[in-house]
Amino acid sequence: LGMILFFSYLMNLLIAIFSNTYEKADKIKWLHFNQARAKDLRENILGLHKFRSGGHFMNLMEQLGLDCLFEKKTAFWLGVAIFASGFGTQFCVHTMHIFVRESVFKVTTGVSISLLTLGAIFMEASVY
Repeated sequence: LGMILFFSYLMNLLIAIFSNTYEKADKIKWLHFNQARAKDLRENILGLHKFRSGGHFMNLMEQLGLDCLFEKKTAFWLGVAIFASGFGTQFCVHTMHIFVRESVFKVTTGVSISLLTLGAIFMEASVY
């Protein structure tokens, strides 16, 4: 009889714990949903502003015949290549900075940072 009472008490305790956990999760599920929704909207809005169709930059690229570089798959791999070349330049400059002049060091550092930034922008914009 003691075992039955003890285990029924234990079962009620487990039910109360699971019920409380479920109620907490149920209260905050809309917060997580709206947070994920806002993040998706933010990424879509920012993606449309990088290389906006019909913008001055894209019109110039169309006139030069380079608009094919901004297709989804091409833009990603172009971004990876630009980013890798910037990383390689940065690595070479900082490992051999003893052998180059200070002005060359500063210029190549600026160029490599620009390549890293441009590559990152291409990779971010490629998903849109």
